[in-house]
Amino acid sequence: MTTPTRFCVTLAAGLLACLIALPLFAQTNPRDRKADPLAFDAIVRPSEDLELAFSISGRVMESLAEAGDYVEAGAPLLRLDDRDARIRLKLAEIRARSTAALDAAKATLELQRDELETIKRARADDGVNEREVARQQLEVERAEATLLIEQLKREEAELEFEAAAVILEKYTLVAPVSGYVELVISKPGETVEALSPVLRLVSIDPLEIEAAIPASASMALRPGSTVWVSLQLPGQTDYREASVKSLSQVAEGGTSQRRV
Repeated sequence: MTTPTRFCVTLAAGLLACLIALPLFAQTNPRDRKADPLAFDAIVRPSEDLELAFSISGRVMESLAEAGDYVEAGAPLLRLDDRDARIRLKLAEIRARSTAALDAAKATLELQRDELETIKRARADDGVNEREVARQQLEVERAEATLLIEQLKREEAELEFEAAAVILEKYTLVAPVSGYVELVISKPGETVEALSPVLRLVSIDPLEIEAAIPASASMALRPGSTVWVSLQLPGQTDYREASVKSLSQVAEGGTSQRRV
């Protein structure tokens, strides 16, 4: 078989003819089966052929991959100008990490509770009236409410920090699968619209082969079955084993063929 890069170029030139022999001949030298009647033309294509786009609009700041590059899944490909998003993330982080207001609310509550205990002791000695005790009890409850509000604000700030981090991720286009960069549509400095394709990524490992086989000849096939594949390349024929991924459940009415 040719190298993945060369094979990808061959695919771009047109469809490849393949011969698929049924599992009945799995133990037979495939080179002896070239003229066997149980052989069918097939189409070869990448397992993934993706046009990638940003989910937001913006100006392309950096191109991290070029046409022909092989990239792993998760690798950054293009990046928009994300300076504003980074600043917002930093501000959200400062608010999320700050405990000043929460600490102040806790200290105030402790102080009000101590004051309440002092007043209660004074009340036991008839030093203050019941009204003073009730007033200080109210101050304690206010301090408790303030502490609860500050706790909620802290949780809200942490969620805003997480949301800002998610938004920042939208400024970088990453490869959803491993494969080859076929085409980079947008270049640094260009403005792109949300959901407009900016890069094409293809995965040729594995390759997918699709053949239309007469229903009667496909009865021996199951998902996972092994079949022989011959690749008709310039000046040579290369044979490899392939695994059946799926079969159509019904045959086409006009041709009585199933897609394998």
